[in-house]
Amino acid sequence: MLTDKQVKTAKGRPEAYKLADQAGLYLYVSPSGAKSWRYDYRVTGRRHTLTIGQYPLIPLKEARELHTDARRAVGKGVNPALAKRHEKRAAKLAAANSFRDTSPSDGLRLTPANGQKVGAPWPRRGWKMTSTR
Repeated sequence: MLTDKQVKTAKGRPEAYKLADQAGLYLYVSPSGAKSWRYDYRVTGRRHTLTIGQYPLIPLKEARELHTDARRAVGKGVNPALAKRHEKRAAKLAAANSFRDTSPSDGLRLTPANGQKVGAPWPRRGWKMTSTR
């Protein structure tokens, strides 16, 4: 098991390396010296890696707590990395404040003014509103 002193004194080397802690949790040290907590696990026979967070922001004790939570999820058959990704996307969608999110669904959409398809090169005359009805 790692100690706080070992984590603090870990320095970057020419190649990235790992300092193992317990049950798949380790400190990944990059060549630049950046340190991040990671957890290797298997779900449905496939290997996955969950990045828990950066070292100065997440100390050893908190990393172990988050690791324990992730291990419980794996025990239930849930992929914690996928769950984390879904949480981030949901938070991003909830915080979004774009025209599409605030506009009423009135059947209008933006299309290129020159009538080309959206995947075509950038229109020269801009965009116009067209009805989808």
